[in-house]
Amino acid sequence: MPEKDTTITLRDGRIMAYTEHGDLSGKPVFFIHGNPSSRLMRHPDETIVEKLGARVITPDRPGYGRSTFHPTRTLLDYPDDIAQLADALGIEKFAIFGVSAGGPYTAACAYKLPDRITKAAIVSGAAPMNRRGAFEGMHQAWKTAFRASRDLPGWMLRAPLWIQSQSANRTPEQALTNFASMLTDADREKLGRPEIKDRVMLSRAESTRQGHKGWVHEAKIIMSAWGFKLEKITVPVHLWYWEGDEAIPPQMGHYLESKIPNTSGHFFPGGGHLSIYDYWGDIIEALIADEPAWVGTNPIEPEQVVQLNVEDKPDDHCFICQKHRGDTAVPGGAIYEDDLIFISHAGIDTGQTTAYLGALLIEPKRHIPSLASLTNAEARRIGLYVAHLSRALQKGENVEHVYQFVTGHHVPHLHVWVVPRYPNTPPEYWGMKVDEWPDAPRGDAEEIAALCERIRASIQLEVIGEQMPG
Repeated sequence: MPEKDTTITLRDGRIMAYTEHGDLSGKPVFFIHGNPSSRLMRHPDETIVEKLGARVITPDRPGYGRSTFHPTRTLLDYPDDIAQLADALGIEKFAIFGVSAGGPYTAACAYKLPDRITKAAIVSGAAPMNRRGAFEGMHQAWKTAFRASRDLPGWMLRAPLWIQSQSANRTPEQALTNFASMLTDADREKLGRPEIKDRVMLSRAESTRQGHKGWVHEAKIIMSAWGFKLEKITVPVHLWYWEGDEAIPPQMGHYLESKIPNTSGHFFPGGGHLSIYDYWGDIIEALIADEPAWVGTNPIEPEQVVQLNVEDKPDDHCFICQKHRGDTAVPGGAIYEDDLIFISHAGIDTGQTTAYLGALLIEPKRHIPSLASLTNAEARRIGLYVAHLSRALQKGENVEHVYQFVTGHHVPHLHVWVVPRYPNTPPEYWGMKVDEWPDAPRGDAEEIAALCERIRASIQLEVIGEQMPG
């Protein structure tokens, strides 16, 4: 079965590790693991996902597995990591589900990424713990663990969690026996099945590869206020809970159901905290059943997208890459720049003192040769700013038409031209020859800088207008 286990580098320099399995050209579903756990958590029968046509992507949270520890992170920081991973994989929209301690992160993603998440599912997931009755229905061992996480300072949590992390790595069988003692008979039966037992031990051991810092920090996050109102979640959310679960009892799910506006409740008798293994296929099928086949698709293979986003380095000999690094002066400076694109005015050729006024360039930050190499996120961003620039020229620079060109004849770094045609331009100079008209408006460095400032202001006004309600 196709499977990937790799990493990306996030914008702040942290490493994020993740796995993919199932149908790698299928509908994308992000899975948020529990605690302690890792990107290796999944159902041992991997054909379940493949038959459903699902592409399951499971990242390590910061400090778990191979993902860099983030000492100041909050619950609401995590959706930004998920969005960056989706961008790196060229995924525009996706479903998401999380189990146990992964439930709060799933809710945070549903709250913060409503335009990207199609459906969410919280499976045996913790509800906010800073509320009356939060521990009702829990096994005493879980109550003790949660209260310690809430009441003890971080430095006092380090010793017991260090002991547990060492046990998970050095004596995994005993660590699993200790874990099973806090579970129901139904859960212990599952852990008695070798295929599930081996997968659980593997995932738990990997979770503490770096030690226990991530576990300690997350214990405080789970017990803290979430930082957003559940009532503000607009994404459809499925809730999966079992009466026999004494770690995260079903009252947690009922609380979420009472607060999140658009939920589908799946509450079952019996079961336990590991019942996700019995319903793995049902959970994923409910998330992707109504999604069109194109959701999450990409014009190039997922492996190529990851390599292009993460491993390709800027070309030291590419003058466009040099411009992005600031090694080459740009007349008027960057009109707009973010993590994906760079926008500027065309430069003044060597030996010249002027350039065709209003010839603008949009370039991806990655050193890629063509439109076919763009991720969905890059394509969306470029398309948006083609429209912004075209409107800015049309409305503010007395032009009669705006062209958009992609040639790729001479420079192996994709660049999209947005070029105005001014009034009275003879038809023989229309199109790609507008700058050859002898009377075409041209500007020196100062005039180009003034035009760039007008374009910049026009774009800012449009963006502000888009963000205003109504």
